[in-house]
Amino acid sequence: MSPDSVTGPSPQMDRNLCLSAFVDGLAYCLVTKSSGNSKKFSSGVNLFPLCGIIINERVVPFFPKAEQNYMQYERQHTAQLIQQILGSNFLPVKTQSYQLSEDVAMGECLLEVTLKNYDERVSPVKFQGRGVGFVDALYDGLVARFAPEYPSLKTLSVVRFEVSGNIASGQDAGTDAEVAVTLSIKNSYGTKFEFATQGRSLVAATCKVVCEMAEYFVNSERAYIMLYKALEDARSRNRQDLVDTFQAQMAQVVKSTSYSDVIERLK
Repeated sequence: MSPDSVTGPSPQMDRNLCLSAFVDGLAYCLVTKSSGNSKKFSSGVNLFPLCGIIINERVVPFFPKAEQNYMQYERQHTAQLIQQILGSNFLPVKTQSYQLSEDVAMGECLLEVTLKNYDERVSPVKFQGRGVGFVDALYDGLVARFAPEYPSLKTLSVVRFEVSGNIASGQDAGTDAEVAVTLSIKNSYGTKFEFATQGRSLVAATCKVVCEMAEYFVNSERAYIMLYKALEDARSRNRQDLVDTFQAQMAQVVKSTSYSDVIERLK
């Protein structure tokens, strides 16, 4: 991909999502040390802390789901930008199959996962994980497999993992009921990212949501690297128009997590 071809997301966005994000943004205002200051969001709108109570220099919104909904909007916006930047270089991370072995008495879980192969010219990606349970083994295996190439994964931590079943969606016994899995991740800035999915297999749904998390952060780092190189090229050619564009896009992508280690590698 030519550096000049790196573009931003399409301006066509879901109107209801935008409206919801705007309303939630009003409730989720953050303040600096001077509580009278405003927070300038990526939309360019200055919002003032009128919809929450200030605790430890942070506005706690009156609306319980305001922060969650606004962060979801921000992540979707960033994910769209990442896909636009990477194009065909976007790296899917999807589970094809897994093999699980767990010693209940010892409290040890061993897992081997095969990811879907989207290029017949290369061998499928496989990794192993070990932990006290399936989620621990899966997360450990994914990070161990991808972190050497994408070190930003080491800046993340799990803050919530939640499973709920919709028994009414099942048959007579209810064992085939649909399950909802939610995974919340905290990045190096303390920002939370929520990933959720549904399915009739608890293990498969867990695989899907954890891989979705890895896919987002892996491709965020890939997009940042592409923008960094494109920015250096634009500067060498004195293309201030492209410099401004790439810097604005990097400012959005870097919200995913810190890329300080990545920058050191690129220097």
